[in-house]
Amino acid sequence: MTKLRCAHCGIRFTPAPQVPNQAYCSKPVCQKERRRQWQKSKLQSDPDYRDNQSRAQKAWTDRNPEYWRNHRLNRPDYGNPLPGEQALDAPEPGNQSVKMDSLNPPQILSKALKDGVFRLKVLAEPDGVKIDVWIVELSSIHEGSSPISRRVKR
Repeated sequence: MTKLRCAHCGIRFTPAPQVPNQAYCSKPVCQKERRRQWQKSKLQSDPDYRDNQSRAQKAWTDRNPEYWRNHRLNRPDYGNPLPGEQALDAPEPGNQSVKMDSLNPPQILSKALKDGVFRLKVLAEPDGVKIDVWIVELSSIHEGSSPISRRVKR
């Protein structure tokens, strides 16, 4: 039987005979990614599934109204910077909005994000918080470089 390449990890595997169009190998992390992709696709394409998920989430929230408050209280590191990133006696910043659609980013953000080439490194996958969120570190490779061109040679 022919070997296929896993859509997640890229390792070659022999598909199960019962699943001729198998795209993911049997490793737990690859199966988790397969289920995540299936759910993402289903939420986009099936309005009944989306409605059912929304109602189930609302029902759970109604049954557990204090969950997130307790979650934040029981995890002292929740929403706090990593040790060494901010002094404990540093003053709290003012109420600066960091909205994705903001035309005027806060001064601290505009200083931090200058033109350049950056490396994106995944630090940790969240524990059951949200499926499509990563915790990353953005480090500068070269400041002031020219933007990457999207032109296509003809």
